[in-house]
Amino acid sequence: ENADLMKEGQHVEMMFLVDEERCLTCELPTYVTLKVTYTEPAVKGNTASTSALKECTLETGAKIMVPLFINQDDVITVNTTDRSYGQRV
Repeated sequence: ENADLMKEGQHVEMMFLVDEERCLTCELPTYVTLKVTYTEPAVKGNTASTSALKECTLETGAKIMVPLFINQDDVITVNTTDRSYGQRV
């Protein structure tokens, strides 16, 4: 379900059914670090609320909601259990 948060070279835990050469589970780390490749700039006047969010696209193509102060090319952490913004790196 979170395959769009995986990037090449990332370490994950996998469980295989050897007889059938089939992957049973694949667990991502709790937090992954990804680059924001697209997000709209914050609109003046929308910043009054500290909990205001906007959509962003990450380097893997995943889309999540982030605070208004996040900009394109920022590197952030994402919680893979609920797909939430963690912090700017």
